[in-house]
Amino acid sequence: MIISMRSNKRLRVTVSLPADLLSTIDRQANQIQTTRSGVMESWLQNGRREAVQRALQTATIDYYRSLNQEDRDENEAISVAASKAARRLDVDGDGEKRKPPRRALRR
Repeated sequence: MIISMRSNKRLRVTVSLPADLLSTIDRQANQIQTTRSGVMESWLQNGRREAVQRALQTATIDYYRSLNQEDRDENEAISVAASKAARRLDVDGDGEKRKPPRRALRR
């Protein structure tokens, strides 16, 4: 049996917010017919998700910037080979042979 690692247990906290932000939260809660807690939880979850995406993007950029020329050449060769192999796949099961795309002239 697999048990979720996430806990849905709710904890009560007290926060102090500027009046204009609380007004925005109240309007949002009214519009979508939920509670202040529901709005704030949604906003916090979205903020966390965006922070994780930014961290992943930064880590990916840092990784590719750290590659030396040999690594870049190897990645390019793998990418070209994978693209050629993918074009030969019969994904839709229609059995049609696909012509390879025309090569652009390199200058």
